[in-house]
Amino acid sequence: MRRIARRARQGWPWRISNSTRIAAAAAGLALVCGVLSDSSARALEPQANGVGDDAARGRSFSDRRSTPLRGGNSDAETAAQNAADGKSADTQTAAQAAAQDSKSDIDAAGLKGVTPGVSTVEQLKAAWGEPKQTRGGAGVVEFTYEIPGFERVEAYAENDVVSYIVVKFQQPFPPDVVAKQLKFDGLEPVVIYDDGGKPLGQAFPERGVVFSFDPKNPSAAVAQLLLEGINAEQFVARAESRAAAQPEASLTDLAEALARDPKHPRGHYTRARILANFGQATEALDAIEQAIRAQPGSAEYRLYHAQVLMRLGRFEEAERVVVDTVATIQPPPHLQARALCLQGELAIVGVNRDVKQSLKLHMQAIDAADGAAGDAKAVVRREAKRVLVDSHLGAAHAIALGQWNKKETVVPKWLIKAGEAATDLVNNEGAEPYLRFDVARRALVAIAASQGAVDGSRVTQDFQALGNRELTAAADRLVRSRVEWELAQGLYEGMQEAHARGEAGKATTLGEAAVRHLGNVSPPRDEQEYLLGQIYYRVGAEQAVFRSDHATAVKWYAKAIPLLEKPLPMACVAETSQHGEAFISMGVSFWQQGDHRKALELTSEGVHLVEQAVRAGLADSAQLEIPYANLANMHRELGDASNSRKYADMASRIQGASRR
Repeated sequence: MRRIARRARQGWPWRISNSTRIAAAAAGLALVCGVLSDSSARALEPQANGVGDDAARGRSFSDRRSTPLRGGNSDAETAAQNAADGKSADTQTAAQAAAQDSKSDIDAAGLKGVTPGVSTVEQLKAAWGEPKQTRGGAGVVEFTYEIPGFERVEAYAENDVVSYIVVKFQQPFPPDVVAKQLKFDGLEPVVIYDDGGKPLGQAFPERGVVFSFDPKNPSAAVAQLLLEGINAEQFVARAESRAAAQPEASLTDLAEALARDPKHPRGHYTRARILANFGQATEALDAIEQAIRAQPGSAEYRLYHAQVLMRLGRFEEAERVVVDTVATIQPPPHLQARALCLQGELAIVGVNRDVKQSLKLHMQAIDAADGAAGDAKAVVRREAKRVLVDSHLGAAHAIALGQWNKKETVVPKWLIKAGEAATDLVNNEGAEPYLRFDVARRALVAIAASQGAVDGSRVTQDFQALGNRELTAAADRLVRSRVEWELAQGLYEGMQEAHARGEAGKATTLGEAAVRHLGNVSPPRDEQEYLLGQIYYRVGAEQAVFRSDHATAVKWYAKAIPLLEKPLPMACVAETSQHGEAFISMGVSFWQQGDHRKALELTSEGVHLVEQAVRAGLADSAQLEIPYANLANMHRELGDASNSRKYADMASRIQGASRR
């Protein structure tokens, strides 16, 4: 579908793809103002010598599909109205047939017994007679017919098979009027755009029909129809258009598209994005790898492959993918900006964290994206602006993690820039308002990373308000689940920020809200139990740190431990050291409560995790000094002098190395 806009200004080529045909049809429109009269309305109905004598075959334009898309309207009322209006018996029969067949999922529209992609030229001439004009030769042949009620009808054939049909009206009609006349009003169309983001028409994938608009008309007006048969591309285009708001319907569209064209690269790519966004990263990895096999030269697909690998905690692989893509494919500027942004993210979540390098890469990404953010092509412009959002957030995160001066004022400035870029996308580029909510959640990640330097209370409030608004607006089950999940994630970040700033009581309030949201996540996510365990741990830590109430703390820890002792989800591997520190912290409270064996067990488990993080380059060895000292004291109290000396020596060596 994206190729439509690129070729919309060209004439009728003799060798063209399905998407090009749509563009070519749109290019030939003429603006004719007027209202739909009785005579012109009848021009849209089945004609005895013209369009759609399909009633004899038991189907017509009026066939519609049912769930999971919007169900078709009953045609019984239409048939009754037709009879009341004195319309022909043939018309009534067509409407009644459509009503009987309204449960049919997919059925290509045909004209007077001719179906694109099925009928041969011989069958075309048998059904319609000899054409008024024939043009072309090898490749595509155009047959022009004059049919009462229409300006003309053109049939195009490739390899002796009718590939598409163009029906040109004598005057344009509003899209809803045409859809109603053709009984398409129960179907959900997808809008086709040119490179600049201007609508060219509407496609109805279940029927293989396109309404082509006059580009000069400020309001959409249909001047011609393009019938090209059922094809994968229209289903993929609709899946893309409603992926954010209707992911289940989008996945259904993609299943249909990939059944028709199993190697459709955009279909696999779109499916990967939906699966990843809704918590199925492993399945998303398989989908994006299929897209790359189908189109190995796509930098866009390869860079998204890296993003999915990052979600699975496979950071070294992701880095190799990005580097190889830049070196071998040489992406255009907006995708070079994306590559830099990804490398900036990898610099702080992968091995050997380097916050300075991360900041440098994010600033380079911003420079590259700025140059593409004014591009005339909507797809380039919008991706560049999304990189601006992501890179400003990434820069804020890098600064929050590092040792920088005036962090409390610098981090918010970067977050404000990210918010402004998101607002631009929503207001001027048609992005989903959900983006603002997502930006607020990611802003809380940066604020929490500042370890109390940045006050995130206002952002937390705004985040909750945006999330509640999204919940109210969400009609799709998966969308509601995603909002609940991200609310829980964001509130967990708010808990960490409140704890770091010593705001007693706030962490518990936020944690209880986060637990409620997690309970509404369905289907469950791989990281769900881990996040719940971390929330329970944080609530307990608030009791231990701010109130010295270790008795209450261990009650919360008892809820957390069974969840945190499970294998760490792949997507959370970057948090291995924090995971270990949670066990070490819980061990202190159990020791205070006199449960020395449990305390030793938890501390040992935590030390093992931090050591693992140090070996992987995800933590600094200095983080082990205090845990080793804790183990030395615990073993001494329990009478194990050998292990006490061992851990005391290990703590001493780390302390000496830190001083050097």
